Amino acid sequence: MTRGLLARTILTMTIKKPRYELLDHTADMGMVVRSSGLEELFKQAAAAMLDIIFENPPKGKGRKIRVSLEGADLTDLMVRWLGEILYLLQGDGLVVTDMEIEDLTSVSLRAIAHTVPFQPGIHEIRHEIKAVTYHQSLVAGDETGWKTKIIFDM
Repeated sequence: MTRGLLARTILTMTIKKPRYELLDHTADMGMVVRSSGLEELFKQAAAAMLDIIFENPPKGKGRKIRVSLEGADLTDLMVRWLGEILYLLQGDGLVVTDMEIEDLTSVSLRAIAHTVPFQPGIHEIRHEIKAVTYHQSLVAGDETGWKTKIIFDM
């Protein structure tokens, strides 16, 4: 796809419970997420990762964080996107609760992440993800929709 075909205006939606499947992987965990649209795929992948991390993912729209990323292709962009959301949690103590994709092309993403502070006594961790890996990572689209496969280092 060309860069122009993927450009979008602001897409604002409330994140619903993500539909994803877990992949059994030696010492790691993976997921496959499917969506009819590319922007929704990026949102659902983030929501699925947060669902894996938290027993009950936090809600609310506290502080807004502007995210701008570039990647070599959509797969690289997905790994960087999920890595940024993980960094907000691990590095800044902020949990992403919602996101607005402002612009998405095959090599760049601009979004606003809505966050709330991580509270250890309230936000119960189910699985600790150390990193989002490039191992077997994939973003692909066809006439039926979009799919991403991601492996996490646990």
